Amino acid sequence: MADSVLENQLSEQAEEAYDTSDKEQVNKARKKYARKRADRLKFIQAAMQHPEGRGWFYDILTFCKVFQTPFKDDPHRTAFSCGEQNVGLRIMEDIQIAAPKEYLNMITENKGNIN
Repeated sequence: MADSVLENQLSEQAEEAYDTSDKEQVNKARKKYARKRADRLKFIQAAMQHPEGRGWFYDILTFCKVFQTPFKDDPHRTAFSCGEQNVGLRIMEDIQIAAPKEYLNMITENKGNIN
C-alpha cells in the first residue's frame, strides 16, 4: 500500500513539474490553475447557499481564530496562532470572492457567537 501512495505522489509531482522557459508549458500550467481555482470557488459558492455550509465555514473560521488576535505571551504560540489564522484568512478571502452576500448572511446568522 505504501508503494502505491508513493507512486501516486511521484506521478502528481511529475505532472506539476514544467519547464518555466517554455511559454506553452507556462500557459498550460496557468490555465490548469485557473480551472482548479474556478472549481474551488464554485464549490464554496454552492456550500454557502445552505445554512449548514455557512455554519461549517463559520466554525472553520472561528477555529482558525480569524476574528481575534493571534498574539500570545509565548512567541512560539504566537507563531502557531499566526499560522492557524493565515489558513483561516485564505478561506475567508475565497468565501468573500465566491459568495459575498452569503458571507454577510453567515456573519449575521452567527452574530454574538464570536469566540
